[in-house]
Amino acid sequence: MGLLGKLFGSGPKTPSAGETPEFQALIQRSLDHLDRQNRHLAEQVGIGGADRWDLDASAEKMVFTFADKIVEAPVQIAGSFDSRSETWQWAWSNASIPRALALHAEYVRAFGKEKGIARLTERKWPATEEQAWEMAALANHLNGTEGVYRGPSGTVQIFFTLGKPETLQLA
Repeated sequence: MGLLGKLFGSGPKTPSAGETPEFQALIQRSLDHLDRQNRHLAEQVGIGGADRWDLDASAEKMVFTFADKIVEAPVQIAGSFDSRSETWQWAWSNASIPRALALHAEYVRAFGKEKGIARLTERKWPATEEQAWEMAALANHLNGTEGVYRGPSGTVQIFFTLGKPETLQLA
């Protein structure tokens, strides 16, 4: 079991429409893969220990600032989890997210339509944080990105898929 599974456990879940054993296996593979990727990003790039993070929406990149370096990575928004309302919302359904930043979420939606999986095509639904990580891991896996970053914004956690990071040394 990966780090995410240890953090959130693997309690019983009620699958929604279209969630076959094959889909559940895909979710688990996606979580396991994301666990390895995020561990690599933390060890090699230090992303989890950045002094700050900023989304440059116009450039479609995430900027992580450290005392001695800046790390930039191409970014997309998978969706968001609101701990107050306990809901997941896909980026493609959020009018405040530019369409150019929701392309990975759109790809997951198309996959969900093709496979008949309700959670992938419903714009917003009741969720746990564990399920939010599952959706972000799936978006990461299906889109072939380098990892996921969860950025806090009040009671909302925004889940970003990250492309290959580039480290810039400060002068």
